[in-house]
Amino acid sequence: MGVFSYVGFFLCCVLFFGVVLSHADTTLQNDTISTICPNTSNPLLCWQMLKPGLEAKETANLELKKRYSYCSKSIKSTVTDIEVAQEYMGYGSYIVADLNTMGAFTDSGDCLNSFNQPPPEPSALQKSIKNLNDICEIACHLTHFIAGDDA
Repeated sequence: MGVFSYVGFFLCCVLFFGVVLSHADTTLQNDTISTICPNTSNPLLCWQMLKPGLEAKETANLELKKRYSYCSKSIKSTVTDIEVAQEYMGYGSYIVADLNTMGAFTDSGDCLNSFNQPPPEPSALQKSIKNLNDICEIACHLTHFIAGDDA
């Protein structure tokens, strides 16, 4: 159960940063990062998470904005799927949890696949989405393994 709590927490953090960054004033990108990150326990991680989101928000490229909007919806869906899976794990409904983690993996993968289309991604956002997709894949395989014992 601890792994699912970690995955849920991580995905909630990703969602939180997505919401915060969607409301951030990107004209103050460097000021925002230099104000917030030194106050955290891991300033480098903070910088790595905030910088790509702020860079993405300030793009003038309409195709990239569409991609970011699509990915924002995919990430929200991914987080919801993981939260539901975590809830069903608590109930012992492993097959339902497995279906939800597969949904999370699919949702994060859809966002990741959108980076295969032009234009190329100028920020490090793609790497963050890849990490999210990797975590979802691990959760998916884990719940599938657990559900296999239940089926």
